[in-house]
Amino acid sequence: MILGPAGSVDRDGRIEVTWDGGRTWQDASAGLATPWRNHMVERFAQVDDLLYAVLSNGELIATSLAKITWKSILPPATGVHAITYLVSGG
Repeated sequence: MILGPAGSVDRDGRIEVTWDGGRTWQDASAGLATPWRNHMVERFAQVDDLLYAVLSNGELIATSLAKITWKSILPPATGVHAITYLVSGG
């Protein structure tokens, strides 16, 4: 399980992961300069083996679930408030 806790609303955000059902948590912010002083994760969305995170500052980041190393998507993508995944019928 991956979550994006923060010290308070929009302050000191980071990303953490648990591999044991929440008993222990580890930093999962590889590739990022965290904690973010003025923003946090607003939402996550998984598409296949990729996990996307929309940050409260409008930035969109992603990582492979096989190896958690975050990267900005379409730099400099800003002003993102939501993402969706569409499955084409065929």
